[in-house]
Amino acid sequence: MGRCSGLFHGGCHGNDEAEVYQKLCKIAEEWVEILEGDGKPLPAATADKSSSGKFVVRVSPELHQRAALKAMSRGESLNQFVIAAIASA
Repeated sequence: MGRCSGLFHGGCHGNDEAEVYQKLCKIAEEWVEILEGDGKPLPAATADKSSSGKFVVRVSPELHQRAALKAMSRGESLNQFVIAAIASA
């Protein structure tokens, strides 16, 4: 599966990497044409950006408590519990 998340949502499938790459390039070119035709700027490049590994998620106090209790029941920290949940998503 190929995706270009900075440019468009979704992705494309193919039988092998070469097919996915060809399809992805075609879709990306079409999106660039659409954005330029609508006078909209292209999204900022993300290739050189790195992630810190930290982000804040706002949840209700009830969900926070449920997640903390679930983590505790598994012998995990809340952080470990959330990492596992995101990794399996």
